Amino acid sequence: MRAVQGLLWYAYWTGKPEVVDLLCAWADSWRDAILAEKQGKPSGVCPPLIHYKTRDFAQDGSPWFEPAVDTKFTYYRHPIGYRRHIYNLLLAAYELSGDEKYLEPFRAALRLLASAPPPPDEDDEEEAQKNMKPGSLEWIYHWKYRGRDIDGKTTVVSSGSKYRLATGDKSFDAVLERDGNNIIRFPLHYEARNNKRRAQRSRFIVPARA
Repeated sequence: MRAVQGLLWYAYWTGKPEVVDLLCAWADSWRDAILAEKQGKPSGVCPPLIHYKTRDFAQDGSPWFEPAVDTKFTYYRHPIGYRRHIYNLLLAAYELSGDEKYLEPFRAALRLLASAPPPPDEDDEEEAQKNMKPGSLEWIYHWKYRGRDIDGKTTVVSSGSKYRLATGDKSFDAVLERDGNNIIRFPLHYEARNNKRRAQRSRFIVPARA
């Protein structure tokens, strides 16, 4: 994704159909992969990779979250930090094409997060981390790599906040409020406060006489 960042800016700047079509075709592959329920991967979860020929998420009997690409190279294992770039690609495809199909992965991911088990209590977190079943929703969203949530819940919430900003869809505000950090929650509070103030002011506005 980082390798084609310049191409994204070029598409925004020029709007050339051939460039937009190329990016959207790439986004189509990731959209379909995220929405697919396949090889044990739930719909709404971004897989670590897509095999070019088979379109599978793993090979040689490996689980989707740990594809057997290179046992010494952990980049293609869950969780990793590139998934937010995939969501950026999908949002760019939506803005460049106007096609709402690229928003479906955001909605699916936020719905899934809303249904996921709550995170363990801080006092029990260390033991809970050891007992999480790899591939389960609890593990997908709450397992921490070296003590950090680098791509599970954090990526869904940060990408969901961009979706909210781009579309104005308030359907998932409760999830963003529950799981977002202060930066993500601030726009929600600011908007709610302004709406309340406008409603209060409107009570004192006297309609102009005809």
